[in-house]
Amino acid sequence: MNSLKKAAEYLMYKGPTLNELIFEAENKHAEYIINNLEDGKILKVKSKTSYNLEIIDKYWFNVDGELYKQTLVMRNKEKIVFDKYREAYALLEKIEPKDCMVS
Repeated sequence: MNSLKKAAEYLMYKGPTLNELIFEAENKHAEYIINNLEDGKILKVKSKTSYNLEIIDKYWFNVDGELYKQTLVMRNKEKIVFDKYREAYALLEKIEPKDCMVS
């Protein structure tokens, strides 16, 4: 698949809704917090492993309610699981100028 098409798919991706993720968290009896931001919302879902290690999944939503980023916090270290804008940007950067056609 070409980079431009793949980048477009990332940008069109809406992901699970905030309500779907909350429903999933409640079914797992996990704690969750919703933070309202100026440009969207962050859902933080706290869970623990069998060794009592706390894991926080953060889901970032834009003002249209689309999931655009997910991070995982474990032992005070945050790792990006998914970032549709970063992924799309990286794909678009790989496109050679000679491969671009402007009409």
